[in-house]
Amino acid sequence: MVHVVITEDDAIAADAQARDPGVVAFDLDEPFDRVVEALMPHRDVPGPGLLAQARRNASERLAFLEEHGALTAEEIADLAGSTARNRRQTAHRWSVQERCIFGVEHHGRTLYLGFQFDPDTGRPQPAVAAALARLPAQLTGWALALWWDTPLPTTDGWVAPLEVLHDPSRVARLAEDEADRWRHDAGDL
Repeated sequence: MVHVVITEDDAIAADAQARDPGVVAFDLDEPFDRVVEALMPHRDVPGPGLLAQARRNASERLAFLEEHGALTAEEIADLAGSTARNRRQTAHRWSVQERCIFGVEHHGRTLYLGFQFDPDTGRPQPAVAAALARLPAQLTGWALALWWDTPLPTTDGWVAPLEVLHDPSRVARLAEDEADRWRHDAGDL
C-alpha cells in the first residue's frame, strides 16, 4: 500500500520515508497529476498486438467449446456410470493416472472437451490416449485442445487430428510428427 505525505517540510518527508518505504512524499507545490500517478498501482499496459492475439484466442476457444462441448468432472462420472462418492475420481484417474483425456481451464473450472468421449459408451476415445502418449508433455490445456483442430501436413495433404479421430493409429502418427517438430525446434534454440 502506498502512503502519501504532502508537506512543505523536507525533514518531515524524509523521516516518514525512513520509517515506511511505502511512503511517497510530495511538496504542496507538486502538480496534482503527479500525486494521482503515485497512487495508481504500476501495471504494464499490453500492446495492441497482444490484445488482438488474446481476442483471437478467446474467440477460438469459445468456438471450440461451442462445437465440441465440454464436461465437468462430475458429468464425466455420470457419463461413465460411476457410483463413487468422490464425483471427480473418474476424471482424475483418466486425466492424471491413465492420461487418456485432458482438461482445459475455463472461468476457473477444469473442463474436459466432449470429443474425447465415445458417445455410445462414455469411455475415452482410444485415439486421445494414443496422441497423449506421444505428444510433448509441455503441450497442455488450450494449446493441446487446439492442436486437435489444426490441419497438419501429411503425405495425403493437410489433416486435422479431429478429422481422423476414428483412426487411433493415424492420430498417433500425427502426434509423433508433432513431437518430432517440437524436438527439432528445441534443437534450433
